[in-house]
Amino acid sequence: MRRLLIIFLLLGAQGCRYWARGTGYPDLSAWPPEKSTKGPSLQIKATLLECSQNGKPCAYDGFRASAIEDDYRNRAKIHYLESHLFSEIYTSSEERKTNFTADIRYRSTQEYSTPLSLLSFSTLLLVPNWMKETGEAKTIFLDSNGRELLVIEKKLTGKMWFNFFLLFSGPFSKYDLQDDAVQLDLDRATILEARRQGLFQETPPVP
Repeated sequence: MRRLLIIFLLLGAQGCRYWARGTGYPDLSAWPPEKSTKGPSLQIKATLLECSQNGKPCAYDGFRASAIEDDYRNRAKIHYLESHLFSEIYTSSEERKTNFTADIRYRSTQEYSTPLSLLSFSTLLLVPNWMKETGEAKTIFLDSNGRELLVIEKKLTGKMWFNFFLLFSGPFSKYDLQDDAVQLDLDRATILEARRQGLFQETPPVP
């Protein structure tokens, strides 16, 4: 039953969702940063250190856990590509010698009401439902020799609303409706902060 609710929340409500960013969000109005003509290369290592749903560890088996980590890593690659700061980006599965490495460690905490989810599911989302998600990311930036350059930690909270009638407002919503809304904002906030602190301004040589 628990897995059914999670599948319903994350997959069954495509197009009927509204993502509301919580208080304390960083200013992301400067996204994307100023485009670099010839940026450095970057390798991304991303792991999901912890995942919990209503205070209980996410019940993922080995194969599913590996697939989720692949999703986090591949989405991080896309988010960093969208910054236009890097000439090339690789993941840890594509071993290359790069100017920088971003070692990202994510944590995800999800909260929802099981009775309300059941009621909402039984009414095909005519009764509104919600899921609160808190995401954390600790990103360690390293140079080509593996030396630590900068550590940035971000924590963001938002709430996803599910309702049938949101299907008609989706095209006009200014909020992100993708599944990775929390990770997207975590990565964007991290990249902007690293840029403000002077990282990625130059392209150091790769030994």
